Amino acid sequence: MFPNAESIQLENLEKKENMRFLLMDSGSWCFVDGSAPKLEDDSPRRERSEYKQREDRDFSTIYCGVDDQHKTLISSLKSASAAWTILKNPFEYASRASIIHV
Repeated sequence: MFPNAESIQLENLEKKENMRFLLMDSGSWCFVDGSAPKLEDDSPRRERSEYKQREDRDFSTIYCGVDDQHKTLISSLKSASAAWTILKNPFEYASRASIIHV
């Protein structure tokens, strides 16, 4: 993984963006935002294996990037997009004032 990646608390917008760009850099943000193309049922085993590895890497990057108190929220999940949603929704405050400020 990334040895210098700091623990990211998603309530901090800057750190959340750092996580997003870290996932984009590894080419796996598409599993979070849902833009990853779905595999065909008849895809070769190697292709399915590589797809699963990328998906798992994405999820593990998110898991290892959050602080310990939030890991329990996502430890039973199986996908990066589900983990991102669980972590993002409670911590992302979108008041009118914060939207206007941006």
